[in-house]
Amino acid sequence: RPRAKAPPPSAAGSASAVGEGLASTLWDLVKALVLKVEQGKPHPEPYLTAAASLGLEPQDCVAIEDSNTGAKSAEAAGCAVLVVENHVPVLEGPRRVFRPTLVGLGPADVAAVRDEVAARG
Repeated sequence: RPRAKAPPPSAAGSASAVGEGLASTLWDLVKALVLKVEQGKPHPEPYLTAAASLGLEPQDCVAIEDSNTGAKSAEAAGCAVLVVENHVPVLEGPRRVFRPTLVGLGPADVAAVRDEVAARG
């Protein structure tokens, strides 16, 4: 897979930069969360806390990640992971779906990632 050019991940503190790469209809659905957790990535606590704060189960969430550490954290929490590689290659994983970019993605595309991971079992 060629490396993708993507904005930085929201979990790293730059949610507005991620929004620049998403279709406006999708960005309207994204909530920027500032969460205090005891254990950071790769522990699942950041994603478990985020899902709980939104009133969702982790398996109903899609994490957008560009690193192995973040993808491992999201997978361990039970989230589907939309991986858009940026500065470093990201390893394959059972709950990971790779896309070259966030540009042009809409809600249906993100839901398709969740559904693809759910279908894997």
